[in-house]
Amino acid sequence: MPQHLLFLVHGMGVHPTNWSVGTVNLLKEKYDGFPDLKALPFDQRFTIVEIAYDKIFEDIRIQWKDQSAAILKVMSSNGLDDDFIKKLVDAGQAPSTDNFLWTHVLDVLLYRFVPTVCMAVRVTVADQIMQKLVSNTGGELPSWSVLAHSLGTSVAHDTLNDLYHTAIPGRPNLFLSTGDTSAELVMMVANVSKVLETSPVYSSYVRPGKTTLPDRVCRYYFSVAHRRDPFTWFKSFDPPAPWPDVASSGNFKALLVRHILDWNVHDLDHYLKGPQVHIPLFRYLAGPDCISEKEEADAIKNFVDEWQAGPWAKIDEVLENVLPHQNGSWSELFSSLLKYGSLISE
Repeated sequence: MPQHLLFLVHGMGVHPTNWSVGTVNLLKEKYDGFPDLKALPFDQRFTIVEIAYDKIFEDIRIQWKDQSAAILKVMSSNGLDDDFIKKLVDAGQAPSTDNFLWTHVLDVLLYRFVPTVCMAVRVTVADQIMQKLVSNTGGELPSWSVLAHSLGTSVAHDTLNDLYHTAIPGRPNLFLSTGDTSAELVMMVANVSKVLETSPVYSSYVRPGKTTLPDRVCRYYFSVAHRRDPFTWFKSFDPPAPWPDVASSGNFKALLVRHILDWNVHDLDHYLKGPQVHIPLFRYLAGPDCISEKEEADAIKNFVDEWQAGPWAKIDEVLENVLPHQNGSWSELFSSLLKYGSLISE
């Protein structure tokens, strides 16, 4: 059988080449835990495509002292709070790869508030997706899905919407049509596409439904959040029901998880370790019967017993106290993120 392409799109922070190796190994480990699923080896069922765009942010970090004044002016003109701009100025005096603000939060700010950076990211991601889709021989485009994390959920949303809707500026021949191909599944883990939207995400082309519809780029859409993840707490992805419409509402799943294994609940692998996350992923991509209801119930019970025997209660209480106001300002959000960053770096 043809292999299914699974595009992995990373989030904020430093992601060198081969950033996805650990995540893929985790997926394989969970996959092999289900006998019917394992009957067809993971590597025969999937081709994993690592998508990377961090070099764009890394280049800016390297040149920050020379470029910061101009970048901060653009951020201010596009709505970033003056209080937070001051924090960036202060942080820029001594940038460090160990600084959560420097390696993580800055990525989010650059993508949201500097249009040229945002577009450069979307172009490089679109190039990588298109190169892989059209590189297959035989003329028929492969089946494919997208698994995106954190900042990558906004990047994936914007790039797919461009590819199907307006095309990529500067790339007149870079576009897709739902009549030719559509993603089977778009799975947004730690979904921040609503937080970072510059155009309405609930009415964009990145909505689930029949692939014959001209304005739907995926058959299914899963949005995953964690009850203690500050990134998903602020302006959470919560479209009004039925979304996107009555006929397609069954193609959308909102998954809320609560497991706590360590301080970094925002981490992609932390999310994927939960059977409430990886079982829906496998069931959709490999078929609903690949994991039985009993296997699912047993996996969830064993997992819950495991994490509840750990230090979750202490972590839960501390993380609850650093959550931002759900509809607060950008300055409030990033103050919360800096507190969170100090916790996960200790």
